[in-house]
Amino acid sequence: MDASVEIVKHLLGSVVYIHAEVPSSHPSTRILGDERMGTGTVVDPAGLILTVNYVIMGAETIQVTLGRGRALKAEIVALYELIQTGRRSYFE
Repeated sequence: MDASVEIVKHLLGSVVYIHAEVPSSHPSTRILGDERMGTGTVVDPAGLILTVNYVIMGAETIQVTLGRGRALKAEIVALYELIQTGRRSYFE
């Protein structure tokens, strides 16, 4: 069997689907809306999930659905915002 297929089968169980609801008063809803969906990856046995910031930013409720369909409530334990700009740096 193809090695890439085996890798996907092995890692697929760590992928979760995220549904977040953000209050309409949060500044990000102007651009991103008040209902957000995305994916995340379970990164440790305790259930910590890594996802991109904009999916959960300002969320009041977060629901995570595991690969087999089990839905669980989740909470934000940490955020890291990396600000990216279109400016390029050149080093001599």
